[in-house]
Amino acid sequence: IGGGDSAGLTGRTRTLVSRASTALTKAMFPIRLAACSDPMTGFFLVDRSRVRLDGLRPRGFILSGGPASAYEPGAPQCPDYVWSSGLPVLGICYGMQLMARHFGGAVAPSAQREYGAAEVAVCDQTHPLFAGLPSTLPVWMSHGDRITRLPPDMRILAASANSPIAAMGNERYVGIQFHPEVNHT
Repeated sequence: IGGGDSAGLTGRTRTLVSRASTALTKAMFPIRLAACSDPMTGFFLVDRSRVRLDGLRPRGFILSGGPASAYEPGAPQCPDYVWSSGLPVLGICYGMQLMARHFGGAVAPSAQREYGAAEVAVCDQTHPLFAGLPSTLPVWMSHGDRITRLPPDMRILAASANSPIAAMGNERYVGIQFHPEVNHT
């Protein structure tokens, strides 16, 4: 939370939100993931060959953020096997935008870039991502694009003032515009 209290959270509430953010990530994608390279955590680069990746037995994929725009020619893409694997996928920021485009949604520049503390309103507290969490959550946003059309077979899970689709998903795929990996969320 920018400056320690910009969202008005104190003590126990801040601790609960922080624990919920950590639990959220662990619950959705428990151990072996394919996302970045860190031998201590079991995370690996998505650009590994499918054969080598299968040997690692990932339980899901995390598509992270980045400075590119998903709609630009030559924008980074993830390998097709991520979508065809049958494994759960969490798209964060740019990863959410890749997911939206892959499944028939639309991404466009935001009228207003967003960087910093924001608040999301949970639209679907029945989804495992938000079950048991408060109806509004302080989050950290960092983006210049946003989802403008929801992909078929997905539903809006959370919204913010600047991002009407701040989180989307179904049973296998979840995209979030905010960053759960930072202390501010």
